[in-house]
Amino acid sequence: MRFKLTTKGIMLAAAVVGSLFCSELLAQNFTNNTPGTYAGGPNSLIRMRGANSIFDGTAPLGASAATRIAGTVEWSRATAQNVQPRWYVNLRTELAGVKTYSAGTTYISGVYTTNGGNRNYTTNSTTVEYDATTGTQLVAAENTTNGGGYYNLNLAAAGLKETVTGVTVVTNAFNHAGGNFANVLGSTLNLGTAAGTSASAISNAGTFNLGGGSGSLTSTSTFNNTGTFNAGTAAGAFFSITGNFTNNSSGAGGGVYGNSGPMIFNADFTNTDGALELDNADSMAVAGAFTRAAGTLTFTSGSRFGYIGAAQTLLGNDPAFFARYGNLSLSGGAKTAGGNINVSGMYLQVGSETDMASGSNDFILSMDTNASNAFYLANNEVRGKFRRTAFLTNNEYRFNNAETKIIYDNVASLTNHQLDVRQATAPQNAAAINFDAAEDVNRRVYSSFAGTGTIRSLRVAYETADIAPLIVQANLRFAEIYSNTNADQKLVIIGEQPVVTPSGANFGHVTMSTSGSNRISLIAGTGGGTLAEMTNNSDILMTSAPNVIISVINGRWSNPATWDIGIVPTALDDAEVQTVVWTGIDQAVFGGAAWPNDEINGSTAGDAGAAANSISIVNNANNPALPSALVIGNQDPDMFPTGTTERSFRSRLSGGTGPNGASVRVLTTTANSGDGEGTSATGLFGLWIRGKSGALLTPSFGAGTLINAGSITNNGVLEIGE
Repeated sequence: MRFKLTTKGIMLAAAVVGSLFCSELLAQNFTNNTPGTYAGGPNSLIRMRGANSIFDGTAPLGASAATRIAGTVEWSRATAQNVQPRWYVNLRTELAGVKTYSAGTTYISGVYTTNGGNRNYTTNSTTVEYDATTGTQLVAAENTTNGGGYYNLNLAAAGLKETVTGVTVVTNAFNHAGGNFANVLGSTLNLGTAAGTSASAISNAGTFNLGGGSGSLTSTSTFNNTGTFNAGTAAGAFFSITGNFTNNSSGAGGGVYGNSGPMIFNADFTNTDGALELDNADSMAVAGAFTRAAGTLTFTSGSRFGYIGAAQTLLGNDPAFFARYGNLSLSGGAKTAGGNINVSGMYLQVGSETDMASGSNDFILSMDTNASNAFYLANNEVRGKFRRTAFLTNNEYRFNNAETKIIYDNVASLTNHQLDVRQATAPQNAAAINFDAAEDVNRRVYSSFAGTGTIRSLRVAYETADIAPLIVQANLRFAEIYSNTNADQKLVIIGEQPVVTPSGANFGHVTMSTSGSNRISLIAGTGGGTLAEMTNNSDILMTSAPNVIISVINGRWSNPATWDIGIVPTALDDAEVQTVVWTGIDQAVFGGAAWPNDEINGSTAGDAGAAANSISIVNNANNPALPSALVIGNQDPDMFPTGTTERSFRSRLSGGTGPNGASVRVLTTTANSGDGEGTSATGLFGLWIRGKSGALLTPSFGAGTLINAGSITNNGVLEIGE
């Protein structure tokens, strides 16, 4: 049979073929219109091959969870192809074309198979969400080798989500809710620069890296690390968790490694095994229990660690596995030491007290570098032992609280210095012979040191609760209790008066400081040393008892060099005369020099006019044969320019403090054989009141009570009482 094609027939055939060809080019979508349905079996496949193929229609497939596309959808093209975000069961990519995901969220409840060319999630800021409700769902390893990694990655629904071997990168946000998540051994997970969240348990057996920039991860569940956890690979990363965190990574390189962005553990951090390392500028804070069963903890001096919870026990240091903290801060509730604490950076205490000596414990808080120091932002303190093991000259170091601090001068031979401070507690060496709560501050400040050194400024704090109601705080001074069998001795910087700031809402404190050349010396040996020296294992006592100031050379009363502490006695002090001391004589007498300044004017009413709280004249303690006398004259016309006011030199007449207050005691046992009216000290003992000299008035000497067991020579006026 022969066919004859007419022109009209040829044109019709061409039209049919062309129509079929155009249909292949233009019909690239899966259009599902109402009431159309699609039911795919578990092995079914829809292959989308167009560059811009989509699922559309009035009832498009995969537009919601209810129309999730069953089986597998494969996006397959050798050249560039856009992938439509849908609700998928299984999703697969094939062939070499780059797959660019359109804006929106791509949901996958089954398997995501990534073959062929790279995947691009970043251009359109798309999200991939794994949302299997049961079983274990594997997270494809998207990274820089196949397109740059996920932009946003969500792990949702109840099924366990698990990475696969390789590297998984999230460049922006990571969010995890529903089932647990496991980063498996052999897998590296790099999180992105945006804020991430986790609401379910995470286990990490591989490498888990937080992002940089503003990248963070906030978890409200638990985290178990048996691999490597890096809290940020760039500055600014942040990690916060409200559940417990366990580090149990025993493998080489395993552990938890900090970053300059903070790691905040709002519950417990337990180091069961593996490393915990904080480098300079790394930051970590724990609100719950911070404990270690095994593993090595390494904190550099520039790292920052904080206890931020309620009542907490401080993890102690041990050279074998946790040498020291870097910068250590304590806030929130009271803290109790669980061992010795070593700090190589700064120590900051913001909240309640820190107890180094709870129960039978007796731990030490030690500052281990010369640049380390302590800071307190409230009226709180460290109870117990606070030690320094390194020093800088002229640097003010704080010890147990904000107002207990020392400035050292010579530290070349000083190995360490420790203060054991305990509130409302009697001194370590306290005994009836040297402690009286009615006049002494009831606070233990026990000083121990190794080596020798000098102190330029000493300040010690106390609280109102440490002092008896009748203690006059303005009268407080330092004394040293160097044993419990010897009376305490005064502790001074020669030539300096103590300065007292009374307690109230804040700490009170006593300060002994100088800009001159005298110092308090920390000396070797025992026995307390001299009044400007301290020996090891001595209490620093703050006492309001009258200071006993002793004359050490023949000299005028008003000359500081006459007295052992380089200070002229005041109405608060007990003066003890062991040499020849004179007043009111305008000459160089008794082997001493003339004194240009005015003398004490006892004519002023009340205690302001008293030369001392009490005056005792006794034989010289080192050589009783040396002259020991108080000579009273009236050759000081500057005291009364009119020449009509009787000049008086006296102790307190009433209101004295201590057992000898408002008294003059003449206790020299050697009979006087000298002449107090002359200029020689030979044979002078006891009390001598000169007669009238020239046109001036007769000298007057007063005492509230006069006790005489020695020699009194009175050529003037001796007044008793007021």
